[in-house]
Amino acid sequence: MERWPSVSFALPPDPFLAEKRQHRLLLRASGCYTLTVSGSYTETEAETIRAFVRARQSRKRRDLAARLGAARRDCDAIVSAIAHEYRPLRVYQWGSLVNDRHFSEMSDIDIAVEGITDPAALSALRGAAEKLTQFPLDIVAIEHVHPAYADHIRRRGRIVYER
Repeated sequence: MERWPSVSFALPPDPFLAEKRQHRLLLRASGCYTLTVSGSYTETEAETIRAFVRARQSRKRRDLAARLGAARRDCDAIVSAIAHEYRPLRVYQWGSLVNDRHFSEMSDIDIAVEGITDPAALSALRGAAEKLTQFPLDIVAIEHVHPAYADHIRRRGRIVYER
């Protein structure tokens, strides 16, 4: 079996590289976001890579915290609107908003309503809720999901409204 020759990678000194290309090169050189730099780099190059990784990790944490705050505000607004307009028995918040450690840039807002079983009302509720957020939204009627899934929501979720 033929093997590809190994190629060493170094950041090009070209100042005219597009920012996106430079960013991609730094990511590749930084060893997938770790602070361990391997390869044939000078200490100055390695420290530049480490500084880039630290800054990127800090920016990612800050952006994620802002996104979590926005998702929680949107969720609160949606729950208030549902409670005011539809008066369900209970509204559960579940998923990644319940536990900060599970929240990521791919997270959505997960809500389960109990006491609203009319399909037209559920459709209207979803439509109204989607207008209140930019986040992906998952609203389920607890009576319409599998009993094991409903139990999971009740156990792991948090009641955010109860009539």
